[in-house]
Amino acid sequence: MVEKVKVLRIESRRNRGMYQEGLHYKANIVNHYLRHPSPECDEKLDWEGLHYVDRDSVRFGFKDITQLSNWFTKAERKRLYKAGAILKEFEVNLCDVLIGDTQVVFKKKRAKKLREINLGEI
Repeated sequence: MVEKVKVLRIESRRNRGMYQEGLHYKANIVNHYLRHPSPECDEKLDWEGLHYVDRDSVRFGFKDITQLSNWFTKAERKRLYKAGAILKEFEVNLCDVLIGDTQVVFKKKRAKKLREINLGEI
């Protein structure tokens, strides 16, 4: 049996990433790069292997609420929610996800959406 994991991702109502939609600006989250390292800076994410992956085929997210909370404070999560951000939980085969220290990368087509979570309430 294939081992599955759950991952979290913040998206817009149009199913696009929060940075693509500019939700961080709408939520007044500035200097986000100081606490939100790029995937290249996460040593556990074998970024060299990801360079050969079509960026449109993968999505970025978090392994759990703790990892998400390291990026966004409770007040920031509430502002993101008010700006239209939605927290989605996906189930992914373990072989289709890379779990880093600061974030996860998973294959979009292999992810099954399980539910939406009110970002303002966590």
